[in-house]
Amino acid sequence: MAEPGVYLEKISAFSRMLRLEGLPIGPQETADACRLLTELGFDDRNTVKIALRTVFAKSREEQMAFDRVFDGFFLSEEAM
Repeated sequence: MAEPGVYLEKISAFSRMLRLEGLPIGPQETADACRLLTELGFDDRNTVKIALRTVFAKSREEQMAFDRVFDGFFLSEEAM
């Protein structure tokens, strides 16, 4: 498992991208996401996506924006 600092760096950048899309992401959501991924890791892309969507996207509109940003930020193996 990667060091917690790696998760903080990646999730901080992801949070910034979500804010640019208009999602109301604050320090608490970012901290919650970091704690969550420290436990889960990044091994399973779908698990990460569902977990982060739960933290970051409350409404259907936010979920749609989240999915766009996630799919661009966390590339799937097929896209790589």
